[in-house]
Amino acid sequence: MKKMLSITFLLLCSKVLFCSTPIGFLDAIDNSLLVTGWSLDAAAPLTNLTIHFYANAPAGSPGSVFIGSTLANYPRPDVNSATGYSGNHGFRWRIPTNLITPCRLAIYAYGIDPHGVNNKLLNNSPIETPYLEGQISASAGGYPIVLKANSKFAGGIYSLTWNGVEFIDAADHGRELQTASSFYSSYSPPSWTAECYNPTEAGNHGDGSGGCTSSELLSFSTAGYILQTTTQMAFYSNSSAPTGSCPSPINGYTILSNHIMSKTVTIGIPGMAHAIKYEVSHSVPSDEANLAMGQFEVVTGYMPSSFNTFWRFNQGNSTLTNVTNEPDNEAGRPIILAKSSGDYAMGVYCPAIGQAATNGYGQFSFGSTNKWNLVQRIPNIFAGQTYNFTAYICVGSLENVRVTMAQLVANYPN
Repeated sequence: MKKMLSITFLLLCSKVLFCSTPIGFLDAIDNSLLVTGWSLDAAAPLTNLTIHFYANAPAGSPGSVFIGSTLANYPRPDVNSATGYSGNHGFRWRIPTNLITPCRLAIYAYGIDPHGVNNKLLNNSPIETPYLEGQISASAGGYPIVLKANSKFAGGIYSLTWNGVEFIDAADHGRELQTASSFYSSYSPPSWTAECYNPTEAGNHGDGSGGCTSSELLSFSTAGYILQTTTQMAFYSNSSAPTGSCPSPINGYTILSNHIMSKTVTIGIPGMAHAIKYEVSHSVPSDEANLAMGQFEVVTGYMPSSFNTFWRFNQGNSTLTNVTNEPDNEAGRPIILAKSSGDYAMGVYCPAIGQAATNGYGQFSFGSTNKWNLVQRIPNIFAGQTYNFTAYICVGSLENVRVTMAQLVANYPN
């Protein structure tokens, strides 16, 4: 339909001498943020026009932001055929990743008059950007593991499926497969509760279930079975969006932190198709003052309430212990969360856990959602330092997860 509108507009305009110049059409923005369209000047049809892009409002209007430019120099045979003009007049421009958060943008495209007389808002402007989307996939046990991430959650993984079953809740910006951290000015006891100074990948508590994130997605790429992202994390609590566990956030009204986290997620490792390697780096700002302890929630999985059975993996003999009826806690044995049938389960293992009593695997039940996490605490954090962590997430049936954890322990012991 858009191409038909484009060609119809083009035919009408090319046959009327007083038609505004430049002419053109903003065709589409895909979920990789590639912007496409065409523009030409009927008075100078061999000239490749410059295209300017503005966000939020038309150029010159309050709130309008210039975000980039490109040349209309790609071949568009359909344009040549419809107008009778030769030359290359199509454009392709990708919106920079760091511009698409916190919210989706309305994009206005302008053909720039080479004579400086009449810049033209291209027909079909504006178009609202979709979320930047990416997914990776690999087979495990005859079924695909599929991970999906997008800009709505600043790169946080909002979907993980195996055999078509969803393992992630993702009801709001706090419930993804994601990374978070907390920092303290005193170590023992911690100077405040965790959410009082809590950079979080997917966003701020106030983002709720909405379409915007307070975190900033800086880079995003997928290739085959590997996902890579970099995110400037928002504080989960601030004075405009306090949480129940933290009515008075340490960061006050500041929402966007200066803490940067990057991750590389790889589905499958040699001989272990049900394992997902989860590598995280956390860069502490050079001006960070709360350095007595860094509590790194390396990876957390919020799962639907149908995953209602908790298990602990016993590394000594590769057996499982049902701990469903235990209260919320953190322990040194790897944690697994499964459906009661045992057909679907997800757990996490980290070789670094067990080396210090301050590290552990958490299990939490909230009624509508259940959570596991992997926590590493480091005393005496250094400002300006980057801290690196590696975890292994296991997905499949409960038996698949048990066997994979046994393999991981054998290959990557504590």
